[in-house]
Amino acid sequence: MGTETFATFRQGLKFELGERLDLSTHSDLGDMYGKWINTAYLTLTTMDSIQGVRGHLYFPELHVSDTTQSTADGIAYISVTTGTQYVEGIWDTTNDVELENISWTEYKSYSGRADTNAEGKPTEWVRRGGYLYLYPTPDSIYACTIYYKKKPTALTGTNATEIGSEWDEAILKLAVIFGLTKLKRYEDAAIEKKAWTEMMYGLVGMYNKEKRDRNRTVRINASARNFKF
Repeated sequence: MGTETFATFRQGLKFELGERLDLSTHSDLGDMYGKWINTAYLTLTTMDSIQGVRGHLYFPELHVSDTTQSTADGIAYISVTTGTQYVEGIWDTTNDVELENISWTEYKSYSGRADTNAEGKPTEWVRRGGYLYLYPTPDSIYACTIYYKKKPTALTGTNATEIGSEWDEAILKLAVIFGLTKLKRYEDAAIEKKAWTEMMYGLVGMYNKEKRDRNRTVRINASARNFKF
């Protein structure tokens, strides 16, 4: 969770943009400071990469699971969890097996999807709208774990972000860029964007160090070194 709240983010943005009072209560658009803060927050957390910065954005706090859903006999789908950005996988916890993701075209090509005699334990899935279609169509109740990346909710009041505090300054500066662009202060926006991009060099990929635990080295058993073939 972040340290800065919506209120302190807003104060910081107001300071960065020259304490303009008219942006707080625009007659038609309302509180522009608040809107730019949330636009920056929601944009950053849904981005995959940043132009000119090597690596992919990753927010571990947003990668979660839903264990509340189960299949139903004869129903070809389960619901996408509310607030899902994208689904990362489905595990059939009843049968202790992972379902394979397929394309919608492949799913449609299967015959017998409505045939009760062709029902069985699902082995594949595909997302379509607000549903996760399963194949074969389930023949019973199977508990499922859905792994997904969620979309954070907009900030209000004293709420802080759902991601780490290390991203607080990046969110504020991105809001500055959005604000300056909307105000048509393009040169200032370009300067801020350059500084923001340089900041992101040090943030993108920070969690890659966790991958070091995946490294495996081949070790030769000392007792086998003198083994003669």
